[in-house]
Amino acid sequence: MPSASHNPLPLVRIVATWNGEEYAIVDLTGTCAGSKIRDQILYKLQVPLESRADYFIYLSEIGSLAIGTPLNDEQLYYVCAERGDPSGSLKFFVSKSAYM
Repeated sequence: MPSASHNPLPLVRIVATWNGEEYAIVDLTGTCAGSKIRDQILYKLQVPLESRADYFIYLSEIGSLAIGTPLNDEQLYYVCAERGDPSGSLKFFVSKSAYM
């Protein structure tokens, strides 16, 4: 089921990692759907298109990996809309297995 379309995000950059040591900056400016945010994060981390459904995205912080439960597309959009900023202070951890 596709994500709902929302208002485009303003200037928003986030930081994503798959190992807690190497981080990629992802520009989400203008993105209107959580599924597109997910695609952009996984693309930036070089996850092959055919494998993307197997990955989970969590909130994160420097020094920790997954915080809480994996985010669905709606949660991903809303956290980026509410907490995202131009300086990339919002961070995500990407994993092929579910934590928790």
